[in-house]
Amino acid sequence: MGYFVPEKSLDNLKLYKYQSEDRSLLSNYVLRPYWRWFSQIFPLWMAPNLVTLCGLFFIIINVITTLYYDPTLTQESPRWTYFSYGIGLFMYQTFDACDGMHARRTGQSGPLGELFDHCIDSLNTTLSLFPFWSTTGMGFSYSFIFSQFLCLCNFYLSTWEEFHTHKLFLSEFSGPVEGIIILVVSFFITGIWGTEAVWHKPLLKVNENLTIETVHIMLTFSGLAVCFNIFTALQNVKQFYEEKGKTNNESKETIQLEISDAIHGLLPFFGFFLSVFSVVVIEPRFIGLPFILSTGLIMAFVVGRIIVNNLTLQLFPEHNVPTYIPLCQILIFEFCKHFLNFDSDEVIFAITWLGCGLSAGIHFMFINEIIYDFTNYLDVYALSIKHPKKV
Repeated sequence: MGYFVPEKSLDNLKLYKYQSEDRSLLSNYVLRPYWRWFSQIFPLWMAPNLVTLCGLFFIIINVITTLYYDPTLTQESPRWTYFSYGIGLFMYQTFDACDGMHARRTGQSGPLGELFDHCIDSLNTTLSLFPFWSTTGMGFSYSFIFSQFLCLCNFYLSTWEEFHTHKLFLSEFSGPVEGIIILVVSFFITGIWGTEAVWHKPLLKVNENLTIETVHIMLTFSGLAVCFNIFTALQNVKQFYEEKGKTNNESKETIQLEISDAIHGLLPFFGFFLSVFSVVVIEPRFIGLPFILSTGLIMAFVVGRIIVNNLTLQLFPEHNVPTYIPLCQILIFEFCKHFLNFDSDEVIFAITWLGCGLSAGIHFMFINEIIYDFTNYLDVYALSIKHPKKV
C-alpha cells in the first residue's frame, strides 16, 4: 500500500455512499433532462471514468487552440475560436454531468468514480482560464492570478465542505452549473461582437489612469459570488456539526471545537495563495504560463488529497509539501540574482518551469498511486469495465 492511503484506511471504501444536494433551478429544470437524454449515447461497455476523461479532452483542445493563436493572451483570435471555446466548455460540462448517470446505467458507481471526477474538475478549474483570459485580452497579469484565486477558492471550499458534511452541495448559483453557462454565453457573445466591444467597453472613468470596463464588472461579480459560496459553505458545515452535536448529546464547547477545527482547514488554502500573491508582487515577471500551471497543479494535488482522505475516512490533510514551492522559487530567484549575479530573466524561466515540472510530477505520482491502490482493493479497472453488471 502507498504513502497516501494506509492499508487499514482502504477498508473504509466499503462504507462509501455518494450524497449530493443540488438546489440549482437551471440544473434541475433545464440541464438535467438534457443530460439524461445525452447520457444514452454512451455504449454500455464504456467505462464512466472514460466518459470523464473524454470530457477533459475538450478543455485541452481549447487550451491548445488558445496558445496557438494567442500565446500572450493579449491578441484577438479568429472569431471562430471563441465559438469553439464555448462549445468545448459546454461539452465538458455535459460529459462531466453524464459520467455519474452512465455509472448508474452500467452499475459501476463507486469511490473511484468520485475521485476521478473531482480530480479532472480540479485540473479544469485552471485550464479553462486560459481560453477565457485570452477572450478578455488581459494577458498574464495580476487579474489572471486573482481570477485563478477566485476559481480555486470556490473549488477548494466545495471540497472542504463535502469533507465535513459528507455531501456535495451545489447552491442556487454554483461554478459547475451557472458559472460554466455564463462563460459559454460570454464566449459566444465575444465571437459575435469581438473582444473590445464586449470586455473593454468603458463604463466609468475614475481618473486619467483608471477606467472601469465591463471586464472589471465581471471580476467584481465573480468575487461576490465566491463570497456568497464562502458564507454558504461555512453555514452548511456549522449546521452539520450543530445537528450532529444535538444527536449525540455533545456539549456546546465540543460542538464549537469541532467547528473551529473544521474552519482551521481553510488556512492551508489562504496561506498558499498568500505566498503566491507575495511572489508575484515581489517579482511580477513570475506571472506566466508555467507559474499559473504550477499553481493549479499544486491545488489539484491538495484537493485530491482532501477527496482521498474523505473517501477513506482519514484526517483532513492540512500539511502539503508542494504548497511551499512558490516560496522556494522566490528565495532561489533572489539568491541567484543578488549573490550569484545570474541573469534574472533566465533564472525566472528556469525556476518557473522547474516548479511546473515538479508540481506536475508530484500530482501525477499521487494520482497514479491512488488509482493503483483503489483499483487493486476494489478489483476494478480505471478506464474499462472489469465486471459488467446487469442493471
